[in-house]
Amino acid sequence: MRCRRFFRFLLPLAWACCALVRVQSAMALPFCDLTGNATFTPVHPQPTDIIGFDVTLPAVYFGPPQYVLSKVTVDWGSKVVLDIVVTTDRARFSDYEIDAATIESAIPRGRGTVGQIAAGEYAVSVIVQRYDATTGVLDEPCSRKTSRFFVYRDDGLAPVVEYFHPGHDHYFMTQNAAEIAMLDAGVPPGWQRTGRSFLAYRPGQTDSQLPHVQRFYAAGSDTHFFAIDFADQFALNHGPRSSSWSMETENAFEIARPDPAGNCAEGQVPVYRLWNRRADSNHRYTTDPAVKARMIAQGFVAEGYGPNAVDMCAPARVSPPVSRSSR
Repeated sequence: MRCRRFFRFLLPLAWACCALVRVQSAMALPFCDLTGNATFTPVHPQPTDIIGFDVTLPAVYFGPPQYVLSKVTVDWGSKVVLDIVVTTDRARFSDYEIDAATIESAIPRGRGTVGQIAAGEYAVSVIVQRYDATTGVLDEPCSRKTSRFFVYRDDGLAPVVEYFHPGHDHYFMTQNAAEIAMLDAGVPPGWQRTGRSFLAYRPGQTDSQLPHVQRFYAAGSDTHFFAIDFADQFALNHGPRSSSWSMETENAFEIARPDPAGNCAEGQVPVYRLWNRRADSNHRYTTDPAVKARMIAQGFVAEGYGPNAVDMCAPARVSPPVSRSSR
């Protein structure tokens, strides 16, 4: 009798334990899904670059600070395998590269080096495992992610060329080679190069690691707007102003976004956005602080991130001159 009571007490407890294990297993799966996503630097690698990688590791982090160990295998022209081990034991994996920093954050990331590889498209395999130094057990891989990335023959940059229409008192810019040729040929008439430009990556050149700048057109004002900010993109696509604007292209060019304080990363220059504050709304985009100051003196308003109103961050390589005009 006492045994039956004892087992009646144990049975619900056993079911609860099983349920807890099932819940914990189910909870672990989404974290494992997040492990092994890889990004590469620079965003547009060339054969002359030392290519680095960055891998998410939330599912394999545990206990004290861990080392991230990596071994990269390159099958020239076709495959790259990133073999990642997270452990406290560096000596066990002497043929692996050791990440310069241990992982201590809530959502850790591991870093390593691919090195220089030839131009081409590569299939990427990421294998992520955890090694428990106390038991000597190397876990089954939490992740076997596959993706692809490109190594390019050129730097992927092209100038975004600025034009001005005296009759409309409007500014316009484009990176599209066909549009540039048409505008230079006077189609449609009235547009003139200002001689100013800034560099940006051509569409598709950063493998979506940098934002796509959307280009909108308002027929009523015969004007264009270039949106990198999420709020602007949402408002023009879905908000009250969407009836007045139509998106001409999802990706006019690719360029970095500043941080919330308006700071650009090292190797980038700020791009300022100025608005004319008129019913025929028009914007001018420039990297020149003197042009920004002059437009503000003419009644324009600076728009963007932070106290300096920075809208975008352009690569800092010097863009070749496009005209002798300096409007």
